[in-house]
Amino acid sequence: SISIIQWNTKLHHDIPVQFQDIEDKGEEFKKQYLFDEFVDCWIQYLKIAINTFGLSHHYVAIAYNSIGNTYYDRRQNEHAIEFYEKVLQEFINIKSTMITLEIFGFNNDDVAYLFWTLGLEFETLGNYKTASGHFEGAWKTYTALFREWHIRTLQAKMKLSFFCLLANYGNPKVSIELFCFYSLVIFIVLLSFPYFFKVKI
Repeated sequence: SISIIQWNTKLHHDIPVQFQDIEDKGEEFKKQYLFDEFVDCWIQYLKIAINTFGLSHHYVAIAYNSIGNTYYDRRQNEHAIEFYEKVLQEFINIKSTMITLEIFGFNNDDVAYLFWTLGLEFETLGNYKTASGHFEGAWKTYTALFREWHIRTLQAKMKLSFFCLLANYGNPKVSIELFCFYSLVIFIVLLSFPYFFKVKI
């Protein structure tokens, strides 16, 4: 049966209009490179979202993501990670929207992108173990979405392979050399594959 959503002027009109005004104001600050003021706008957005809808809501995730993106652009990696992890947790917790892990499992491009971005952030900080875990999440998600040979899946798998080698050998230089060697071997095998199955006429 189809349930009818009752109209609520505050929730369905007033709050979205207020959010749009804050977003527009934030974009003006961003164009003027006033990043602190831009973040302040999104913190205001976040507070309204939490006070109105609670901690687990897609508006909360939107605010966390925008703040994280700002810190990412400013190369403030630790702050970016803090907010990206909150977004990922929101995707796990939210039960009422179409952007959740609970509804779609790992088959969600937004979730895959968050895993990938967190992996890059932890890589920058030199925390390779945590980075590896996030790249694994990105690889599994992209595999479910696009299958094994999609460019995003392959990128995530290559990152994961590198960090697995790094974990085993503990030396970035050795890991890079081994990674390049194994990549070359795989490339040669793929090139040779048609030769082995070539039908003689």
